[in-house]
Amino acid sequence: MKKYTLKEINNSVNVQNEIKHKINSIIKEMGFVTWGVAKVLQQNTILHLEQWVKSGYHADMKWFEKNIETRIEILRWYPEAKSVIVLAYPYWHLCNNHIIAMYAHGHDYHKIINKKIKSLALYLSKHIEDFKFKISVDSSPVHEKTWAVRAGIGWQGKNSLIINPIIGSLFLLGILVTNIYLNNTEKLENQCGECNLCVKSCPTGAIQEEGYIDCRKCISYHTIENKDNIPQNIQRQIKHTIFGCDICQLVCPWNQNIEIQRNEQACILNKINVKDIMNMDETTFKCFFDKTPMKKSGINRIKRNAEIYLKNRE
Repeated sequence: MKKYTLKEINNSVNVQNEIKHKINSIIKEMGFVTWGVAKVLQQNTILHLEQWVKSGYHADMKWFEKNIETRIEILRWYPEAKSVIVLAYPYWHLCNNHIIAMYAHGHDYHKIINKKIKSLALYLSKHIEDFKFKISVDSSPVHEKTWAVRAGIGWQGKNSLIINPIIGSLFLLGILVTNIYLNNTEKLENQCGECNLCVKSCPTGAIQEEGYIDCRKCISYHTIENKDNIPQNIQRQIKHTIFGCDICQLVCPWNQNIEIQRNEQACILNKINVKDIMNMDETTFKCFFDKTPMKKSGINRIKRNAEIYLKNRE
């Protein structure tokens, strides 16, 4: 790809298409399964996020309150933003580990996806004068799901997750916000229809109307984020997991016929004995889970979850 100025890119649809074609070839080599672009408007308000926080559905995740204004307007986070590139990285695979949410079976996705997106950004920097960018992988005050919908990655299902008709919902999102104009990817129509399998299958009733998740009832929240005691009514439903929860995804019709993928990064925790976790000391825990997202929760939280799980399995 030849070198372009910002003016050449912003004034030419053909140049934008050339850049998108190059991005498409690069991201496929990196293992992303789909991607899209959403233009940044003068106002990009995400009203439902503010309503979610006002309803108290974020539980004790106070950081949502502190930076809510930034989350609902991306220009507060990156004033030079012109386009948001959204990339989907799959984690669907086969293994024998059913007590940990599938996304957490492999190496920490924050590091993997961030490294891949940074590599893409550096490539673009070499071919675009004055190219600027910011990256978010579930680590910045950016509402990635909303931008995924706007970029045509999929629609936001009743379980709040992004669903794509070809790859389902078992993928993670990465965001590359840039100062160049790229034409929009066509949005996908919501195809959940009258299906309520995820709503009916949630053992704690955490899925509310309009795709809101009440984290105060969510097993995923309590086994990953909650640092305190888990309420008894939630504890009684922790029968299948010690970290996260995939129930609403496993019952989703859009996840029944997706292509199975397996690689080293997707699964390094193929099988775990819960009783072994109960006997781990700090050093053993870090050695075993050091490269995974579980490390962040820490040994005490994971042991708490394992104890509840074993009690419910008696």
